[in-house]
Amino acid sequence: VLAEFGYGISKNNHWKLKKSYGGGALMDVGIYAIQAARYCTGEEPISLSAKEYKTNSKKFNEVDDTIVWQMEFSNGKVANCATSFSASMNNLHLGFEKGFAKLHPAYTWRKVSGYTSKKQLTFPMINQQAYHMDGIANYLINKVPHNNVGGEEGLKDMIIIDKIFESINKNSNTVLL
Repeated sequence: VLAEFGYGISKNNHWKLKKSYGGGALMDVGIYAIQAARYCTGEEPISLSAKEYKTNSKKFNEVDDTIVWQMEFSNGKVANCATSFSASMNNLHLGFEKGFAKLHPAYTWRKVSGYTSKKQLTFPMINQQAYHMDGIANYLINKVPHNNVGGEEGLKDMIIIDKIFESINKNSNTVLL
């Protein structure tokens, strides 16, 4: 799995550059790469290592700028991930024994597009937020399960985020989950 999401923040005073507001590339858009790796492997990572790069130490003095990390899964799969506030990236690539699948853009408010080693993928244009809210409402009203209801998935993501920062603070050493 290769999962990466980032974009350039041009304003030096943007709220996403404030730690107290929950800023930083990992919290803002890196979480999408974490989720993509988890969902595409069907597993939770068992270990990871991460490294942070700052293109502008003054601009990114409170929060992370660019982070690359690798997650290992018990089934032998590996996810290489990246996020950034200095580089534009919006990809999900899955490599298989006999082919591949790629989404580009993978995480967007606009139309998602992609292809496999055998064919072009087409997806309908949907309002993702409305779809998500409808799923939550359907769960609350009709008890129909929705994959993103509740805090369990968010907690799993936050544990991984904490471990990414732990690895960075330990000079990119591998940490166990």
